[in-house]
Amino acid sequence: MGQGPLHGRARVRGEGAAHRQLLTLLGHDHALISVGPEPQPWAARMGVTEPELDVRDLGNRWGSYRPPQAGAGAKGLMSLGWPLFQLPMHLIDYVIAHELAHVKVSGHREDFWRLLRTALPEYEERRADLDELGRRLWMGDVR
Repeated sequence: MGQGPLHGRARVRGEGAAHRQLLTLLGHDHALISVGPEPQPWAARMGVTEPELDVRDLGNRWGSYRPPQAGAGAKGLMSLGWPLFQLPMHLIDYVIAHELAHVKVSGHREDFWRLLRTALPEYEERRADLDELGRRLWMGDVR
């Protein structure tokens, strides 16, 4: 995957044949994938705690964020859909920044977009690029 916006590892969820197929699509033969060696700047720019990260089949969504559950520690969970890794890095960055904004603001009200703009001033352009390119990518089910 090369140089990426996240530091650390992401857990790929699944089991059996579907899990092997997903890992093949991602180009990996193990359950943990390295997303990139560069320090992840988006959480710091928004003043949020980095959530745990996993990669999974999210249907037609690029990413999702789940707040911390009671008794599950202080971190939430950011899930990235496996088709995201077909995209150019600047669009992966956009999805990651978008999901990290949900750590602080749920929904897509004006305060959400204002927070995202503080970290990624060009988010509107990237959002439009994602919409355009995303229509042409395979988002097929790997189950």
